[in-house]
Amino acid sequence: MRLTPVLLLYAAALAGGTYLAYQPVLDSGFAVVQAETGDGMLNHYLLEHSWRAVSDTHYHGSLLRPPFFRPDPWVWWYSETLIGSAPLYWAARTVAPDEVAYSWWMIACSALNFASFALVARWLRCCHPVAVLGAFGWAFLAVLVDQGKHQQLIPRFWMPPAVYYAWLLGSAPTARALGRATACLTLQGVTCVYTGWFLGVGLVTFVPLAAALTPGGVRKLVAFARSDWRAAARAAGPWVVLLAAFFAPYLLVNRGISRPYWENLDLIPTPAGWLTPPPGAAWSATARAVLPEVAFECWLFPGVGVAGLVVAAAAWAWRLRYAPERPAEWPLVAAALLTATVWALLCLRIGWVSPWAAVRFIPGGGAIRCVSRVILLVDLFTLLAACVWLTHALRRIDSRWVRGALLAGLGGVVVAEQVGHDPLTTPRAAFYPEVDRYAAELRGAELGYVVPRPDFRQEYEDVFAMWVGMRAGVPTVNGYSGRDPDGWTLLAPDDHDAALREWLTGKYRGRVRVIDRADPTRRRDLVIE
Repeated sequence: MRLTPVLLLYAAALAGGTYLAYQPVLDSGFAVVQAETGDGMLNHYLLEHSWRAVSDTHYHGSLLRPPFFRPDPWVWWYSETLIGSAPLYWAARTVAPDEVAYSWWMIACSALNFASFALVARWLRCCHPVAVLGAFGWAFLAVLVDQGKHQQLIPRFWMPPAVYYAWLLGSAPTARALGRATACLTLQGVTCVYTGWFLGVGLVTFVPLAAALTPGGVRKLVAFARSDWRAAARAAGPWVVLLAAFFAPYLLVNRGISRPYWENLDLIPTPAGWLTPPPGAAWSATARAVLPEVAFECWLFPGVGVAGLVVAAAAWAWRLRYAPERPAEWPLVAAALLTATVWALLCLRIGWVSPWAAVRFIPGGGAIRCVSRVILLVDLFTLLAACVWLTHALRRIDSRWVRGALLAGLGGVVVAEQVGHDPLTTPRAAFYPEVDRYAAELRGAELGYVVPRPDFRQEYEDVFAMWVGMRAGVPTVNGYSGRDPDGWTLLAPDDHDAALREWLTGKYRGRVRVIDRADPTRRRDLVIE
């Protein structure tokens, strides 16, 4: 294909996918934020915190000590830090206010997801239209956009190259392939702990499968481990050290804390979940009418078009499993599909029973709450397998017009099935001006606490209070993260003043300005001796 039409094809897919994924934001002229006021605004807070920490010498926090849950010093490691993708937000903040920069950060992360997958598809010798189709799927499938309601899951642009270099490691091992696979894994882990963990267990599964299914692959991998281990250590060692350094504080701060199995149950995918699209997407009403109810996090069906591609690739791989001569694409397709299948089954729940009861004891697995996020791993491997198989299948069709018609029809189905998805949004005018109103009441205080309104979700109220403190330049006792501090006393107490005294006594001496959201006129300063 000529360069200009190719570039136009990529640009059209990127622009169209961006509009589909962020239609509420773009149609409103950025008057809404594609986030709810709990986890969504917490993620924005963490990004804005990092920006202020690196750009404002008068900031009331520091990068490793965000100004919430005060005076606890370890809150940076209670949840995602978003530090791996924060530079994209910082770039947006140089030209836009925080309320708009957050939306641009999401859009930029999705664009990088698109570019990353397209590049890897081309490295795997997929034709341009197939690379575009796969990149569109990885960045803009409704099922993945819906996962983006937890915005830390949006930046996953290190995952496709990690799989590519893992494929090289399994099929034709070199120190360079090992080093680059480890680098991508480390960078994804720093970008998002959840996706980093799932990517890690996926690669550990995929590399042996790639070696086993490639003729002579196991022999080559064993020979590499025996003869080139010094070069392998030099290539991967620095990245392993960096990854360990990043995660060591998590392990120390959260030692002894893990998610019990019962807490995961509702968030482990069921067979019905794998057949249910997210709200508004094609077939969602039909699925909800005929299938059992699925939990909020577990809508995992990507659409008939993508599912049909994956099934066709799997049928092709299965048919050729005993063939004496198999196409060069077969080991990659088979290994990727097997990896996706293994992890879909390990994270599947039938009634009360799931292999996750044992899998969660893999190092780091105890921190996983939303097991349904395995969809990111499954879709990554199935989309890559489908793209490699589809390119192989198209090359066997002589007629250029038939190939074009098939691709156009398939692309039309895939795109049409993403239309209608209704993401969570918050009007800027409904959140930030209210934050500023309370910030005016808090400004100048030593420490702040905003009493949550009764009958409202406390985490939403506490995130609001954190933003009040951010805008006021005052640390807050309020906080919300992946866990509460040890000894935390402010989870729905009957007497907030007594709970504040109990939490702060022995840790802080001074005044705490207390503002009651149920009655903002009740502003008072509480003295802690």
